[in-house]
Amino acid sequence: MNNSVISSSMLLSIHGTEKSPPPVTKIKIKSPKSDIKVHRLSCNKTSKLTPELPKRGNSSINHNEDKISQAWNKLKINALSKAVAIAPDVGPCSIGPKSLLSASLDCDIIDNEAVTSTPFKAKDINENTEKVVTCISLVEKSKTCRLDVSEIPPANDHDEYQEIEALRKLCLSKIEAQVERCALKKKSDVLRAWCENDEKSKENLAAYKMELEKKCLRKIQERDIEVRKLVMESKANTQLKVRQLEQSKSDHDKKIAETSEKIKQIEQQRKDLEEKQRQKREELKQCINGIYKTQVGYSQKYSQISETTKRCRDTRMLNEKVLGELSELKRMNEQLIKLVEKSREGKVTLTDLKAAEILLQKIALISEVFTRHTDEINKTLDRVEEVRKKEQQEIELKAKQEAEKQQQAERQQQA
Repeated sequence: MNNSVISSSMLLSIHGTEKSPPPVTKIKIKSPKSDIKVHRLSCNKTSKLTPELPKRGNSSINHNEDKISQAWNKLKINALSKAVAIAPDVGPCSIGPKSLLSASLDCDIIDNEAVTSTPFKAKDINENTEKVVTCISLVEKSKTCRLDVSEIPPANDHDEYQEIEALRKLCLSKIEAQVERCALKKKSDVLRAWCENDEKSKENLAAYKMELEKKCLRKIQERDIEVRKLVMESKANTQLKVRQLEQSKSDHDKKIAETSEKIKQIEQQRKDLEEKQRQKREELKQCINGIYKTQVGYSQKYSQISETTKRCRDTRMLNEKVLGELSELKRMNEQLIKLVEKSREGKVTLTDLKAAEILLQKIALISEVFTRHTDEINKTLDRVEEVRKKEQQEIELKAKQEAEKQQQAERQQQA
């Protein structure tokens, strides 16, 4: 592989001498295909993972290979093989002291928070967004430099420096080879599984086709048997159906005759109903006209009573005499108003017409009572007025006589 892919979850810092390997923790990363557990090597500026360099004077090839194997066995190369599974979901990163440790760790924190599906607050979202932008920009800058050795302390001499460079290149080549083998193995496993699934699918499809053909043949045979049965039954039931049709025709004729009779009855009922409705309309018209005439006569009598009351010279005395008739007249007015309203709504009947005629008769009697009492009161007042006039004339005559006597007496005294 030309470019060795190392996930942002695993950063390696190579410089200085070998010390105890850093602590190993397990994180769970969710990918679209499967859940993969990846070993994460927690690194910091003080951790030094480079293998112990050989001392000057012991630079044989076998010794170097043994030292390299021992050193890289401690790095848990299995973590690299597992990191290959998530390589499509992460970006490239560099190796060395300037491997963007803080930015990558921030990216790891953001990835872990996204994996656990923990809901963010508004403040956390803004902070994580800034971290992601910083991480991406720094990773883009590091694409052209996969190995940073700017801060490696200079060797004592040129030979030792070359040995260190050779060891580092060999380590990188081993890493690349291991990663490539893991990727090829993963690819071959996937292809093998696809081939097996393809073969199984073909076998299942062939078996399904055979079963489907059997079912179709069985259904065709069953349909043929059913068709034969239906043909035999239809032939056997032809005469029965003919008789049934004849019987149904006879029944139909009877029903037609009955229906005609019912239609005649309905027509007669309709005529009777129309006649009743006509009679009701005539009756209603008669009642409305009668109510109208009664209302006119009642109004005339009421006007006569009003004129009679105006003609009376002492209304107080008249009210005392016709007090009962006044209350009855008020009740009759209310009753007549109700009858008029019913006639306007078209709900008046002959009973209402009779009640209206009775009201007309009563108001005629009340009018006669008012007229009689008014005449009596006026006659009484006329007699009283005549008596008063006579008394007034007598008083005036007496006063005149007394005045004449007084004048005569005054004349006699003067004489």
